[in-house]
Amino acid sequence: MKEKENYEGEYSVLVEHRLTEAQQRIKILSYRQHLTEMLNDASIDRIMALDTSLNIIAWNRKSEEVTGVSKRTAIGSQYYTLFPEVSKNKAVTNAIEQALKGRTFFLPSDKSDFEGGCYESHFIPLKDDNDAVIGIMNIKHDIAHRIKAENELKALNKAMARKSKELQQRNEELLSFAHVTSHDLKEPLRKIYTFAGMINNYESEQFSERGKSYFKRIQAAVQRMGMLTDDILTFAELNTERSKKTDVNLEHMLLFVTRTLQEQIETTQAIIQHSPLPTVRGYRQLISQLLYHLITNALKFRRPDVRLEVYIDCEQVSGETIKNAEAIVDATYLKLSVQDNGIGFDKAYKDKIFQMFQKLNADEYLGTGIGLTLCKKIAAIHYGFMTAEGKEGKGSNFCVYFPV
Repeated sequence: MKEKENYEGEYSVLVEHRLTEAQQRIKILSYRQHLTEMLNDASIDRIMALDTSLNIIAWNRKSEEVTGVSKRTAIGSQYYTLFPEVSKNKAVTNAIEQALKGRTFFLPSDKSDFEGGCYESHFIPLKDDNDAVIGIMNIKHDIAHRIKAENELKALNKAMARKSKELQQRNEELLSFAHVTSHDLKEPLRKIYTFAGMINNYESEQFSERGKSYFKRIQAAVQRMGMLTDDILTFAELNTERSKKTDVNLEHMLLFVTRTLQEQIETTQAIIQHSPLPTVRGYRQLISQLLYHLITNALKFRRPDVRLEVYIDCEQVSGETIKNAEAIVDATYLKLSVQDNGIGFDKAYKDKIFQMFQKLNADEYLGTGIGLTLCKKIAAIHYGFMTAEGKEGKGSNFCVYFPV
């Protein structure tokens, strides 16, 4: 009798223990289910799950908000019955069929006529431990904001393209105007210069010294006006379409420029020296003009009592070491410097010196005041910039920075 009581007692304890374990498992499963629902409801995407009969078995809060169908109504409902419009969408029905076959399927963004918004959808097969499909998870991501941004970007690109075309047309008109102005002015200027010279030569006996001086001034003014029209045309042409960038050997280009200026260099007995110069990526013709104008500038503004010395150097520098607002801090530049011992200039004019038609010594030196403006423009075309440092009576140093 005692044995039976002991047995019944042990059995009761075992049953109670197993019931406790079962209750704990139920609690764990309940907690996991609750946690899953919380995560699904917290998602910004619409999340839905279907069984193999396409009955809805999961429906998150975002799905409720978008469709207006509550979770209580959705769970257990047949998907096509609840949303008959979906059954007419071949892309969606095909995606569901593929997922039921065990294939993950993606549908790109498509404007939904019956739900509003614009969604991209993932159809993911749900499988058991034996790899058998037991349902489908559908995740819909609303990309209306992205579509809006893309449309705004397209509109902005169209506007920019339109503005670019308008700007190109205006540039062409300005260039055409510059060409016409230059060529139409050159012919009468040439005639004025020629006839003034002929009168001065053949009729000089009839003129006083003052009259002869006036004719020489006319010729000088006409010559300067011709130079001015040429420089304006050159500046206008900088904005036209250029050939492709190439590797430009600065040492070879400097040799070409000094040979072009050989007569002036010999006449002034100038000394042109340079360190080993590298190759830069740029427009060959423009870099040639850059060196030409910088050396011409040095030859022009030399001191009459001191032999001109020009030294050209090039080094690689970091943007963070350059004290200039145009320098990009984390960029690397090739710094091309042209230093001379000429008349120099006051540091107060280091920015003004690059402005078009600005001449600091207009009465003493011939020129149009465009040379350094052209140099600065050429540097900008290469996405670089230019600086100038000088001291009156001590010389100047012009630096051109090419981004590497």
